[in-house]
Amino acid sequence: MVRKMHPTLLPPILFRLVALLAIVPFVNTDTSHILRRSLYPSRLRHLRFQQRDVIPDLLEGWTAVGCYTDNVAARTLTFVGYTDTKNMTVDNCVNFCNTQNFVYAGVEYGQECYCGNVISNGGTTALDSDCSFPCNGNANETCGAGGRLNLYWSGAVPPAAPVIAPNNGLWISLGCYNDSPATRTLTVPTAVLGGASNNSVQSCTDTYFSSGYPLAGVEYSRECYCGTAIANDGAPTPPGDCPMVCSGNSSEFCGGPNRLNVYNYTGTDLPPITAPPVEGGGGGSPVFPVLSDLQVGWSYNACWVDNAHGRVFQTEFPDNQMLTVQGCAALCSSKNFSLAGLEYSVQCFCGDNLVQGSVKVPDNECDMGCSGNATEACGGRDRLSVYTSTGSVTTFPIPTVQTIDLPGNWHYSRCLAEPGAIRIFP
Repeated sequence: MVRKMHPTLLPPILFRLVALLAIVPFVNTDTSHILRRSLYPSRLRHLRFQQRDVIPDLLEGWTAVGCYTDNVAARTLTFVGYTDTKNMTVDNCVNFCNTQNFVYAGVEYGQECYCGNVISNGGTTALDSDCSFPCNGNANETCGAGGRLNLYWSGAVPPAAPVIAPNNGLWISLGCYNDSPATRTLTVPTAVLGGASNNSVQSCTDTYFSSGYPLAGVEYSRECYCGTAIANDGAPTPPGDCPMVCSGNSSEFCGGPNRLNVYNYTGTDLPPITAPPVEGGGGGSPVFPVLSDLQVGWSYNACWVDNAHGRVFQTEFPDNQMLTVQGCAALCSSKNFSLAGLEYSVQCFCGDNLVQGSVKVPDNECDMGCSGNATEACGGRDRLSVYTSTGSVTTFPIPTVQTIDLPGNWHYSRCLAEPGAIRIFP
């Protein structure tokens, strides 16, 4: 017969272990969703012991591939899905990527979802222990880490990867070029036949051939520009700088943020130069903010600057080709956010405040109609139509490094770049 030993008779080391195990179950694990990025590494040393290994209930056919490396400058999955600062789970990300017809889904940093059809930019397997961040929507699931993502696969053979179209008839590719909203490389914007959702190399070059321009460029998936010469110090950049597929043809690239795929007409039969069609969003019918028929308690606030120093909302949802003000406000309300922001006709953002020092601008700078209702203002280029459920908007300045009033003998040293595969502080 085995006798039970009273705790007070245990050896001191075992007694401490028993006491520690008695305390652990009472540790609150429901705080992962509010961890700031700068606090993640140190807090995760504790959270790792609190997590349970839960196998997510995935869509039929989807399986876990493992932990993979990632890089902010060169993503392993090149389609940026969305960020959800409150409700990210593996299942939510996999479902989103599946509806977008991607075969890979990846969760990263506890709150980020990425999709793709190819493992790109040298992404490779990492130790499973490297993927250590809990998903903020389910702390029992793992959602990658900094520079690490948990990868999932649908089991389907991916389609052919998009390419830079080498030509469209006599229009020959000159490659990827830099661009800027303030000083355009190709100075004449236009609207392609069928609108921004039909943009492709062919639709853009066809439009400018009829207007007599020898240079055409596609940008940011949905934009089309032309000119008679490369202007404003426009210059070639690496092909990887133009990673966005065309809104009207997913098999080819149409530039990227502030990047153009440029084409030159090499024939001799261009007609005389005439004005091209008016560019959509800013040159067409006037648009207005919505002042009625909103969610109960919601109201229009103002037009705000976005992306001058980074995104001013913390949560972005996938582009919506049928976006309306009412739909975006309803989505943000359902996620318990107090602010909704609409940008570039198809983008919906949610949050509880505006960061990165955003400022108000006149309402007429939010001049792009919503993709789902062309009479409603849905922001503009780097402009947000903002709606609130509280009647006000709280803003925060551009973050700065704290160098004074530090505790004890601590002082600020410097900012260090961390290699993609090796931690400075393990």
